[in-house]
Amino acid sequence: MNMAAKLFLMLNAIAFMLIGIKTTVDPVAAMADLDMSPQSVTESNEIRSIYGGMHFSFGVMMLAGALLPALTRHALWFCAAFLGGLVGGRLSSLLLDGQPNELANFLLVFESVVLIAALCLQHGVRNNQNSPTRSEAVQQTSTISSDGIGR
Repeated sequence: MNMAAKLFLMLNAIAFMLIGIKTTVDPVAAMADLDMSPQSVTESNEIRSIYGGMHFSFGVMMLAGALLPALTRHALWFCAAFLGGLVGGRLSSLLLDGQPNELANFLLVFESVVLIAALCLQHGVRNNQNSPTRSEAVQQTSTISSDGIGR
């Protein structure tokens, strides 16, 4: 499960870092498919900050979780929390604002699936961390005699 979690985090890291880079370099092009176009310096600043800088830094956190075993579980929780926020925001917009374009609908479904995957992987990593390794389990059982009393 840890290898799956690491691969999952690596793919998410790449995706979020690319979103961050693309949006920082050209916010107009990056937002065009979502029917968004910055009309002022302040709007460009916000798009570069949130979609650019924040997404890139979130990708870095996920990359750290993929590369550093001590951070894997935390990065999966972080990924789930971030995606949960995106999904929650998209659902609230759907209810309050109406039907968005096809890309936004696709993102809602995709982000929901990735959110569920992050939660499942986090659960698997947690279980692996709490379970003894095979050699630890063998060592534990070898100290128990046939009458069930540890020596």
